[in-house]
Amino acid sequence: MISFEYFRINGQMVCPSCAVQARTGRSSDSQVAYALALFFGIGGAIVGSILYAGFTIATHSTLGYLALVVAWIVGMSMKYGSNGLGGGRYQFAAVVLTYSAISLAAIPVNLYEAFSQSGSSTNWAGLLNQVPIWGVASPFLGLGTNFVAAGIRMAMLFLGLCVAWKMTRPKPLSVDGPYWVAAP
Repeated sequence: MISFEYFRINGQMVCPSCAVQARTGRSSDSQVAYALALFFGIGGAIVGSILYAGFTIATHSTLGYLALVVAWIVGMSMKYGSNGLGGGRYQFAAVVLTYSAISLAAIPVNLYEAFSQSGSSTNWAGLLNQVPIWGVASPFLGLGTNFVAAGIRMAMLFLGLCVAWKMTRPKPLSVDGPYWVAAP
């Protein structure tokens, strides 16, 4: 009777040499992996911000659920760029990129509204001085006018940040075994 040995990595059956390689030679975090994660994450944040601003301009309403979509885009982009790696610095970057994408989407929305409402009579110099405020504090600006709607948007923003955080956490490596199969 011949006995065969196998292992399981995260539930997938593998040979003994693959299990040893997974235990000892797991792809480790590097500056290149983090730089690629940031590169793809910034690209995802730009796409998410355009999507968020485009939807708001087209429908004239802010849908807080889009924060979850933006977070998913940023998280998936970062995981793709890092080849599946995650960790604390990836999570921090994903949260910052997600917040930036959502809050900076207010800039084109506010510029579009100002231009469409008043046209050429707008005080553009004064308007452009407010751009940094729109970009950083836009999730909080609506609290004074419509507390309920702003509160819902902020709750969705928080959930989006949690999604980005969770998507970029490190994936645990589970190597189980050895298991034996007896061949007839």
